[in-house]
Amino acid sequence: MYEVKVVDSRIRLKLSGSIDAEKAAKIEESLVCLVESGLALFVVDFSEVDSIDPAGLKSILSIQTRVWLRGGCVVMKGMNGIGGQRGEFTGVKAVSAYD
Repeated sequence: MYEVKVVDSRIRLKLSGSIDAEKAAKIEESLVCLVESGLALFVVDFSEVDSIDPAGLKSILSIQTRVWLRGGCVVMKGMNGIGGQRGEFTGVKAVSAYD
């Protein structure tokens, strides 16, 4: 499951459960419109994510790239557990902000 909110010109994406290819495609589709509308600050909360497969990670990184190309920022929160393991595996920690 996921929840998207716009608060003070920031996109807040709260993810939960397992992120698989089907869920990742829905998330990416809903966020692309927001990125293209000019919103440039995304906060992605992974604190309730149980697992994320490569397709899920690819979708998040795809959105991150779109935001960066528009001069924006993506902050990833709650990257402990499985999220943190994926971040370490892919080297995302070197290029992302975490709390």
